[in-house]
Amino acid sequence: SHWEGYQASLKMLGAEVKVQVIRDKKTKTISLEVNGSKTKSASFEPKAGGQTEVVVKIPA
Repeated sequence: SHWEGYQASLKMLGAEVKVQVIRDKKTKTISLEVNGSKTKSASFEPKAGGQTEVVVKIPA
């Protein structure tokens, strides 16, 4: 398929989560960044009342 990615903003439990998914030709495996920090985890827990930015890179 020919899509580059997408963005979404979620508001739940008093928290705001901004999610961006990027298809990247250089990416070999799925990677996750939370608030600018790479993480080895496949998940994260948003903090109540907080704002979280998540970037997911997937192979194109």
